[in-house]
Amino acid sequence: TVGSEVDYKSSNGYIESVAMSYDSTAEKAVIAYKEGNTNTCHARVITADASSISLGTENSNIFGATADNPWLYYDSVTNKTYVTGQDNGTSSMSFMIGTISGTNITFANKAQPFGNMSASFKVVMTRDTNRNKLIMVGRGSGSGVAEALYYTIGTWGGSNWTWTAPIAPMTDKPSDFRIAYNAAGK
Repeated sequence: TVGSEVDYKSSNGYIESVAMSYDSTAEKAVIAYKEGNTNTCHARVITADASSISLGTENSNIFGATADNPWLYYDSVTNKTYVTGQDNGTSSMSFMIGTISGTNITFANKAQPFGNMSASFKVVMTRDTNRNKLIMVGRGSGSGVAEALYYTIGTWGGSNWTWTAPIAPMTDKPSDFRIAYNAAGK
């Protein structure tokens, strides 16, 4: 049985890209999306039960500037939701740590793990559970940086992440890609 449809964005804006994650501790989903008529990214918490869906307050313009291609990842180790996106305010890919409180999500600790890459078309991430590292992959280019697919590895320091210098494992330039970690195969 399919329940009633819920419009998470009012009719005054159209959506160009969407990302979603599920916080298994809070038992809530988070959705992030780029609004096409303002070119800003927003996020909100979604709570669902067997018969209904309710929406938290929209966190407007999460990157503080025009942005694109939001990506969400819930990390059960740190109990945080991470967001990345092409942030035109910093001319780079930005990463922030999100915390759910009730029906709202706030993001803090903005960082640029890929440094000065000005065209981070998309960034995806996953956790290496054997080494307790966050792996982030993105396509980027910029001043002194070849256009290619890059990765960086994050180490959790208790309240924030530190990142390795970006590494280009290949010169391919895919426009769409994903990442997964195989814990059994390491």
